[in-house]
Amino acid sequence: MKKRQRKKNEKLHVRMYADEFNWILMTPEEREAAVKDYSDARKLLARRRYRELKNMKPILYVFPSGKKTNEFLKSIAKRCRGSRSYTTTQSLQDFA
Repeated sequence: MKKRQRKKNEKLHVRMYADEFNWILMTPEEREAAVKDYSDARKLLARRRYRELKNMKPILYVFPSGKKTNEFLKSIAKRCRGSRSYTTTQSLQDFA
């Protein structure tokens, strides 16, 4: 397919929508890399035949989460796994 046709397919027929929630927690460098990955995915999708693009359902592209977010989630998961549970009993005298 020619370059002009690919650009046309990308603009008109590629229905790829981005979920930009993870942008909030990214650094500017991570954000630039994520936008580049998104545009590369759109260009790769635009290489398909028009017939496939026309019948394709819309795609939701989710940006990857940032480095700090991953570290935070790992620390929370680590705390949850490492905790021990204790069983206590209460009597009516505790509430008096």
